[in-house]
Amino acid sequence: MYKFNCSDCGQEAEVPFKANNRKLFCDFCLEKKNMDKSKLKFSAEQTDFDQKLFDNKESFFNKLKLLQRFEVKYGQLQLIRGEFKQKGVDVLMSLDIVEKSITHQAPHIVIVAGDADFIPAIRSAKAAGAIVHLYCSRNGVNRELLYEVDEVHNLSLTYLDNLRISTQ
Repeated sequence: MYKFNCSDCGQEAEVPFKANNRKLFCDFCLEKKNMDKSKLKFSAEQTDFDQKLFDNKESFFNKLKLLQRFEVKYGQLQLIRGEFKQKGVDVLMSLDIVEKSITHQAPHIVIVAGDADFIPAIRSAKAAGAIVHLYCSRNGVNRELLYEVDEVHNLSLTYLDNLRISTQ
């Protein structure tokens, strides 16, 4: 078990994974928020795998943050059907798309997504003169989104394999 301080009350508590600066709550604060701890999906058997998965994602995001003109956006964690999901990321990204395009800081906007949440931001960006590129899986993309962007790039495994940099 790993110790952490509750994000609400500051009380020390324990979880079966490393907290790594995540916003976590003690049992009392979870109860105050009407969150049923028994519905949370983690167990001792999953801990090593989950921790490795989290560490790999965090490492990937940290590398992305080092790229020039590239930003990583995090949403708020919400408990949905027993699992924590990030919410609000699309809104943060849409605000950036609109701001960067209307101030002419980004003549090209690149979106890696598949849902229609970005359509209003895409329309604003195009109205400001930006060229909008969509990288997506053709099987998992909203059709309306395809009609709104300037260029569509199929994000397939073959495409990703061709992007890999040789380490030899």
